[in-house]
Amino acid sequence: MENQTPCSITEEQVYKMIERVRCETHLSHKLATHAVNVVLENFSTLAPPPAVQVITEILSKLEVSPEAPLSLIDNTQDMTRLFVITEDLASVKDDAQQRSWELFDDQASIVEYLREFNCILTDADTAISKRFLHITDYYIVNCLAEYYQMETRWLIRNLLLQSFDLLCTLSRTAILVLIASVLPLELTRDVQNNINDKDKLLPVINVLTKIFSIGERLPIIYFDTIGKEFILQLLNLIESPSDDPDQEDIVIDLVNLILVYNLQFDENRSISDNLTIQALSQCDNPKIFSETLLLLFNRGKDPAKFLDHQPSAANSLLKIITDIFASDETSNLFYKNDVAVLIDIVLRNLVDNSPNYEERNEWLKLILRILQKIELSDYADKISKIQSCIEQFSKDEERKDLDQDCKLIADIEYVLSQRVSS
Repeated sequence: MENQTPCSITEEQVYKMIERVRCETHLSHKLATHAVNVVLENFSTLAPPPAVQVITEILSKLEVSPEAPLSLIDNTQDMTRLFVITEDLASVKDDAQQRSWELFDDQASIVEYLREFNCILTDADTAISKRFLHITDYYIVNCLAEYYQMETRWLIRNLLLQSFDLLCTLSRTAILVLIASVLPLELTRDVQNNINDKDKLLPVINVLTKIFSIGERLPIIYFDTIGKEFILQLLNLIESPSDDPDQEDIVIDLVNLILVYNLQFDENRSISDNLTIQALSQCDNPKIFSETLLLLFNRGKDPAKFLDHQPSAANSLLKIITDIFASDETSNLFYKNDVAVLIDIVLRNLVDNSPNYEERNEWLKLILRILQKIELSDYADKISKIQSCIEQFSKDEERKDLDQDCKLIADIEYVLSQRVSS
């Protein structure tokens, strides 16, 4: 034992220590890791030198978030409980499927299952939750979606919404499973049925927004329910006067939902196939919607980028504004002063970022769409700035290897030469 070196401490041993603290204290995995770190750091000031060597080795492993082998993850308490909860919830779902009345008051037990499930997704090591979803082929995701369709009690539905929120944050594959399930249809009906009940409306909008945020196209049969008429309902809700003190936040949530819904429509297809643009073309003066778009656009941050999943979807703001200017029926959505502000924002992003800026191509595409639709004589000073910017880009040696940029720059120069001269 005297010759034992610090290297004898393994990541597996450190991970077991963290999980033991989590089990005994009910701290989250992250806080349990922090607790172990704090205790050992303080103990190292009191311990004899041989013990300090071991403590130092443990602390060094804590710094890099120790990873456990799958065999250890599969035998954690959290993994065991996930299997038990899934079995119990599947039984509840199957029971609900077979009867339309309650044989006994099962609400308390269902609430307990869901709260524990959500607590594990929130607090456990995410490697455990992701591993569980993978080895069970995402069974719990479909199970909960089907159960949501059957359940009518708001307390349980609200907990299910929290589960979907956590699953969307945890896994892109979970979102794909939800998109193909009955859930989008059920959530859309919930929006329509709870227009005047924000406590029920907002959690539903939050989950729908996360489901749509990856830009995956809905099954075509869903568009009868989640199509143009649904977007028109959202737009009407946005434009409706309200004395609610939270109305501004509610409007932003609704606009965000429209932004992410629009991500699924391929820009390479005809703009007439875009159901968002179809709805906007039929909405009479969506003033609040356009003002909110401009507000979000000026902030410079895509509100749809709240998940870290890869591949990531396009910038939702850039896409919808580009789509708006791609259609003759919606290109007049913004007032003249708003268009001037849009141009300033686009120029700022083109000038301030390097030629290799990931979204530069999309910004160039937007300025081209704007130039194709606006009356250039109304924006003489802005056009001059655009010309100077594009001339500089044409001379940029670093940009000459970027074929897409070069083509867009050439298209912009052509539009300017044709329309300014005329």
